[in-house]
Amino acid sequence: MVGTQSVAVATAALAPHTGGRALGILASACGAVGLLQYLLVAALALARLLLEPVEPKELAPPYRVFMGAAAISVLAGARLLRLPPTNALLPGALVLGASAVV
Repeated sequence: MVGTQSVAVATAALAPHTGGRALGILASACGAVGLLQYLLVAALALARLLLEPVEPKELAPPYRVFMGAAAISVLAGARLLRLPPTNALLPGALVLGASAVV
């Protein structure tokens, strides 16, 4: 998920400088796929936390991973919002809402 969001950040940064729509569409697609991956992994992690008892010391590594993934997901959303509407695959309101929820 972090790799997919990194591609979204990089391509969204490069898209305005190329003049074409391809990088904007790729950035939007990678952002959407990365967000879906994040939600899937978050659901699996939540299921594990609810189904098995967890010691407080066991929470530190997953917490760091999820906060890093959330940070790059929000960064990808912010970069996608900077794309011109003609280059974006996703509507700005959807990207903004998804970034706010993460």
